[in-house]
Amino acid sequence: FAALARERSIVATRDKGGDLGYMKPGDKKSEQFDAVAFADTLESGKTSSIFKGPEGYYLIKVEALRGGEVPAMDKVWDDIKRALTFLKQQQKIEELVGKLAREYKPDYYESEIK
Repeated sequence: FAALARERSIVATRDKGGDLGYMKPGDKKSEQFDAVAFADTLESGKTSSIFKGPEGYYLIKVEALRGGEVPAMDKVWDDIKRALTFLKQQQKIEELVGKLAREYKPDYYESEIK
């Protein structure tokens, strides 16, 4: 991989064999890069498929993984509440739509549809 990066790459990391070092999401400021580089399916020792990113085409090989830090509950509590509230709202909406679909049958006037 490193020899190929030195030979073919056009970015600054080519001299280091394409080594980006340890990264965390957001380091490359590209959602697409993060989606591939930090996908659950891209394990240590595995290589990604080729994909287009902000600076050209990429091929990522994961050499090692470091465990992320588990955030404190007080830092994620608002996100958890927001997600649960959203789920409850979605359930209520689905229940209401189901109830309305069972109870009310709309009249269709095909001649009025344009």
